[in-house]
Amino acid sequence: MVADVHVSYSNLIGKRLSQKQTQQQIYDSEKRAMLFNRKYQKIQADYHNLISIAADLIDALEQAVQGQPVSTP
Repeated sequence: MVADVHVSYSNLIGKRLSQKQTQQQIYDSEKRAMLFNRKYQKIQADYHNLISIAADLIDALEQAVQGQPVSTP
């Protein structure tokens, strides 16, 4: 009987540790997901800025090829 109580108590402690570990893993995963989302948003903003710059360069090149003066936006 005493051995059964000890086993039940250690199972309970193990489950609590396991639950804490699981909660920590969830927290860490959510934190990493937020970090990756921020990085993704920055990369996406950089990409849009790069596309805009490329469009301005293409417009300037077209103007130069047509012999028009190149103006800066």
